[in-house]
Amino acid sequence: MGIFEFEAPVRSQTDLRKLQKSLNYKTLANKTFTFSPEDRQLILDLRALDRKTGVGYAEGNYKLGEMFSTCVNSLIEESKIDKATINLVSSHGQSICGHPHWEFGDISVIAQRTGITAVGDFRPADVAAGGNGTPCTCTYDSIMLRPDAGEKWRVAINIGGTSSVTFCPPWPAVGAEDAHVPIGLDPGLGVFFIDLATRKINPELEYDAGGAMARAGTINQDLLAELLEYKYYK
Repeated sequence: MGIFEFEAPVRSQTDLRKLQKSLNYKTLANKTFTFSPEDRQLILDLRALDRKTGVGYAEGNYKLGEMFSTCVNSLIEESKIDKATINLVSSHGQSICGHPHWEFGDISVIAQRTGITAVGDFRPADVAAGGNGTPCTCTYDSIMLRPDAGEKWRVAINIGGTSSVTFCPPWPAVGAEDAHVPIGLDPGLGVFFIDLATRKINPELEYDAGGAMARAGTINQDLLAELLEYKYYK
């Protein structure tokens, strides 16, 4: 979680290159908040879709909103930043399932508990517009990482809970039509599932620190060959 200060960008609806050159910000505060064992189990249970009625999911949605709000207020207090100077707080939520995306952490709870204007629902809005549900990463990549005209395509990979990738074509030459636009997709699993596998092997570990467990293993060539033929990977 972080608090950032942005300079007012050059606004242009026709040329994102102007935004790329003028998007300046600095990090005022940054902190990683660890889930308690109870909170972690709540999220795992919700992701298992094991609730018998909708009440359990509604409660989980509000509880995660409370959890996020507590973290926001804590970071503001610790950093001694005047809350009145913060224009908005945003959250893309906690994924309960993907494709279609279902995010928990009620945005109205965050707004009420922090007293700050809150914005959210990024993922469902992106899916509704034909995206893959990872708008924040893909938008940043497509604005900041597109190579100059004449250069090769650039691929940006974000290995989150589920990995996402943005394919960034070079900007068109000045005056030329933009024949290619950046596209994004979720190519496969991420650290969430690696953490689950780690705990399955050794319940005392929360994650595979430094990849030590993975490095100690050997490659199953038959399984690798099968995975390489998977249609979505190809």
